[in-house]
Amino acid sequence: MLPGGEVHRIKLDTGGTLVGDEIVLPAGFGTLRPWSLRTRPFALVAAATAVALVMVFALTAVPLPAVAQVSVDINPGMTLAVDRLLRVVEVVDCDDLAGQLLVGVDVRGKALGDVVALLASRAAEVLPADEEYWLVLGVSPTAAGDSVGDWIMPQLERVKTRAAAAWGLARGQGGASLQGAVVPMPYDVADAAREAGIGPGRYALLLAAEAAGIDVGSLDSLQTATVVTAIKESGQTPGEVFRRADSVSAVEKLWQEQGEKVKQARDKQESPGKPVAPGSSGKEGKSGPP
Repeated sequence: MLPGGEVHRIKLDTGGTLVGDEIVLPAGFGTLRPWSLRTRPFALVAAATAVALVMVFALTAVPLPAVAQVSVDINPGMTLAVDRLLRVVEVVDCDDLAGQLLVGVDVRGKALGDVVALLASRAAEVLPADEEYWLVLGVSPTAAGDSVGDWIMPQLERVKTRAAAAWGLARGQGGASLQGAVVPMPYDVADAAREAGIGPGRYALLLAAEAAGIDVGSLDSLQTATVVTAIKESGQTPGEVFRRADSVSAVEKLWQEQGEKVKQARDKQESPGKPVAPGSSGKEGKSGPP
């Protein structure tokens, strides 16, 4: 017990001391430690936390360069450039229906998953309920000779799953669920798709469908729902056809073998007097949502 009544428990080796004996305490015992020594651990923790918060802010608030382009094809369709945090950097392409559904929404800086889920939800409210729709996410590098890497594939799978859930909530109990596929491709194939006025993901589906024996040039429309219907009528499943385009090298091969047929089919769709499918304005513009 110290003067003033404060009790401190200490361990001393005094030899033969009994309870109640008075002892001589070490010099300086009972004095307070300097403030810096008592608070140093807390100050270090606070400083580390502050540094971590600054780093998080830097990563999330400062614009990062685009590392990939992701096409979102449902009919509506659009292509978005995203950074390594999967935030939208810019709108690369956007058809009229997508622009209408996202009017007033500035997608730049938003998470890709948020944008795709919103697009799917609004599309579910306007598209006919008697057709089967697929969400095709096509991912490619931003420049020739670049590659994206496998890290993005599981991220896009989660984006696809979330969009399907948003579609289901909007549709309720009526109508078919939104199926989906993620297709990786080289820059050259994505660039050829844009030149043809077709979303890269849907372009990969057309290539795979041709390889599976579907004459896409004979179809009334090159929209995803029409192609999916033709695939099912042939006795195949869309999943089986998409497996032909499950890697960058596979899509590259499909393009080399089937690219000319798809181009001819697209040219036929754009011939004078050919009606344009609902939700399509022919070639997709680059205006993007306002």
